[in-house]
Amino acid sequence: MLFFFFFFFYPGKNTLAMAQGFIAFANKYPGKTNLLIAGTGPFASHISALAAEHPCIQYLGQLPYVQIDDYIQKSHVVVCSTLAEAFGMTIIEAMMLATPVLASAVGGPAEIVENGQTGWLVQGSPPEVWQQYFKSTYLFIHQHPDAYERIRKWAREKFLMHFQQHQQLADLKQVILSDGQ
Repeated sequence: MLFFFFFFFYPGKNTLAMAQGFIAFANKYPGKTNLLIAGTGPFASHISALAAEHPCIQYLGQLPYVQIDDYIQKSHVVVCSTLAEAFGMTIIEAMMLATPVLASAVGGPAEIVENGQTGWLVQGSPPEVWQQYFKSTYLFIHQHPDAYERIRKWAREKFLMHFQQHQQLADLKQVILSDGQ
């Protein structure tokens, strides 16, 4: 099973805790799952070092934006481990490509992801919490492949219903015309 994480690495993205949680999870399922990490930033050397020590993690470095969609589509789940997020563009991109997300239950992600319907929301940020969520997501996908396919389809449907440009403009127009009431 393939998990994919791509961001600019800084403390607020919680990358190290998420990766440590993944390693603890993957150690219990050797050879059965991998985490691809793409991006750059102040913690890139830490991520690279983790990947060098743990074969379950592959550090891809900074990818050209045009390659991101390919990795999202190859993945079973896109991971968003942020500690704070206003919107969640990564989540929208994953939903557009019918890939469920495993996302922190904060800010925009908590508003976008329908827990158990378009992905899964992680309640907490320490590595132990991420380990449990990786495990439960892995087991769910393996034990309930039909339900996983429904989640993929619903993620795409939600994108089509709420996040296309024409829908965003219509929603904005309604907010403006309601004069904040």
